[in-house]
Amino acid sequence: MSLQRLLDKGADAAKVLVYYNPNDKPEINDVKHAFLERLGNEGLAADIPLFVEIVTYDDAIPDSKSEAFAKEKTQLVIDSMKEFSKEKYHIDVIKTEVPVNFAYVEGYTPKGVAPLYTKEEAAEHFAAANDAVDRPFIYLSAGVSAETFRNELTFAGKAHTKYNGILGGRATWLDGVEVYAQKGRDGLIEWLNTQGKQNVAELNDILNEGATPWYDWYGGLDNIEVFDKKVMND
Repeated sequence: MSLQRLLDKGADAAKVLVYYNPNDKPEINDVKHAFLERLGNEGLAADIPLFVEIVTYDDAIPDSKSEAFAKEKTQLVIDSMKEFSKEKYHIDVIKTEVPVNFAYVEGYTPKGVAPLYTKEEAAEHFAAANDAVDRPFIYLSAGVSAETFRNELTFAGKAHTKYNGILGGRATWLDGVEVYAQKGRDGLIEWLNTQGKQNVAELNDILNEGATPWYDWYGGLDNIEVFDKKVMND
């Protein structure tokens, strides 16, 4: 399926997920770089926005929730964001992980877990990730709980990170899986109409307060206003 074919079918944008370790062997990363270069040029030709979701990994540390991986995560995330901000990829929006594992941030750790970062250190990592890009970026939830995702986004806003929104799913509906297993279809529908809906509403409130519209950072609001006036006049 080409991006042009997606456009012909009525798509407004395209998103691709890439598992990436900036420290991998060149023969591995060269393939991924070339793929995204081709995809970016295809997006330019089709005139369709390209979202690229980056999920970091380290084969030497298979447990991405472990303390060992948490120690590596900041560098993996920041260097990945920096790589795919390069103009040769023509990526319009980067979908990224937050640069720390919040289970190891002071004040947010589960009982019995020693923090790896103070709040000040975590804020510095958010700022470094923010400074690594020159284009819109949004956060993914990485399957954390709804509460943790809310904490991450609230923290990002207070750290003056100019993230432009989110594109996440599991943080809003994951708890519904257990509800479905215990109470069936009707129980799930009730949960979606109550707690599931509340999860989305709470995220929207946080985004309205802490997220930055892309045009506030990258410009273009004047062009939007001109376009809107033209449409109204037409």
